[in-house]
Amino acid sequence: MLDSGKSAGKIRAVIPAARIFVLCALMISIGAQWAVLQGVAWIGMAVTYSLEAGSVSEGIGKTFDGDHPCPLCETVKKATQEKDDPEAPVPNDASKLKVEICESVNLRLFAPPNSRLPAGHADLPGASRAFAPTGQPPELRA
Repeated sequence: MLDSGKSAGKIRAVIPAARIFVLCALMISIGAQWAVLQGVAWIGMAVTYSLEAGSVSEGIGKTFDGDHPCPLCETVKKATQEKDDPEAPVPNDASKLKVEICESVNLRLFAPPNSRLPAGHADLPGASRAFAPTGQPPELRA
């Protein structure tokens, strides 16, 4: 038998990892990975150009002037242009077909009839309705 404290601790340890996984999946589904990579590229360029020029203002100016792209910037630009390419193949009409996964059914739910126990059964004390276990309790395994 599992100790509920240990299993709850394991579940608490998995939840942050699951949240990070879902966040990453959502970011990739909307294409945010390119924005993250572009930000990383800008930070790297700003540091590199600032060290080369000896001035932070000149390094940031070179980073954002558009005349000095780094290889990562060019990769991000190429990838985002491919995503927005107007000459991408147009899906055929078969891909626009609506797929019915399940059929809708009209379901009518009725309230249960008003049923009550007879008055004689409601007055039973709790001890008379409880039954003692028939065997020995199970041993705990550590």
